[in-house]
Amino acid sequence: MSAYRFLEQLPDGDHRYLISETLRHLHTDSSGNTHRSESSFDKFWNVNFEGGCRGLVEFRAVESLPRADWMSAVALLWQALAAYLLDHPCTAPLVPYGDALHDWFYLPSGLWEDFQVILADLAGAGFRLPVELFHTIMEWRFPVMLEFAEAGATLTVRRAHEGWPLLCEQPLEGGNTSRFVDTSIERLEFTANAAFAKTCELRVQGRQLALEKFPNRQVGVGLRYRRTSLYPSLHPGIPPHMPLVLTISRGRERRVFKLENDRRKFVRTKAAPPPASPNPCRKLQPGLLTCDLRIG
Repeated sequence: MSAYRFLEQLPDGDHRYLISETLRHLHTDSSGNTHRSESSFDKFWNVNFEGGCRGLVEFRAVESLPRADWMSAVALLWQALAAYLLDHPCTAPLVPYGDALHDWFYLPSGLWEDFQVILADLAGAGFRLPVELFHTIMEWRFPVMLEFAEAGATLTVRRAHEGWPLLCEQPLEGGNTSRFVDTSIERLEFTANAAFAKTCELRVQGRQLALEKFPNRQVGVGLRYRRTSLYPSLHPGIPPHMPLVLTISRGRERRVFKLENDRRKFVRTKAAPPPASPNPCRKLQPGLLTCDLRIG
């Protein structure tokens, strides 16, 4: 932040070289690579290599979407944000979200709630963007994997976001190296109404998955699990949790759903549920909203 404060205090004039040299060394990944940075200033005004003085700021963390109107909506969003921030510069201190960045904001409920605040700010400034189209994109990006409704109790399971870490360099044939991404972990979001939380018990692989209050007055929980163990990946000694077996208990009644490795939705099964485990699903640390099946 001190670097940006310094740039804000510069007098009027042409400071493109100073902006470039101040920011391009900061906007890198943990290894110092500018091309793996979410925001790259490498081509803003870098006079050290040919073609570097282009005035470009590259945002590399934008996902490519399968429909032209979706990509157009994303481009419109970025243009609206740029225009909005030029007239409404952010001068307040950054909010220290801490662990919530990889917990609450990895869950669809958290992402959509936060995004609605952004859309409301833009709408207040005259940028009325297609909210329903963005909601359609969210529904595609975080699809429903199970919907349960019985006697007023409802539960929805969605695919959530999961960060896939970049692994170390791996030697390849011919003397080259490559860096792979560990895609073995996935995350789910469980959201339920008050009736479900009051009358039903939820278990995954026989381990109780406790629902709790979400910040937006919902009831739910996140769950990380290991889907694959492809080489290379982190924690090679932990086997995949597939098939993922979900048991919903309501009184003496049991409903069992299974997620196979080649499926993207839970399917009802008549198989007996896994034996109840005394070890509930645990979190990496207290205060998080996401449990992790890798923790025994």
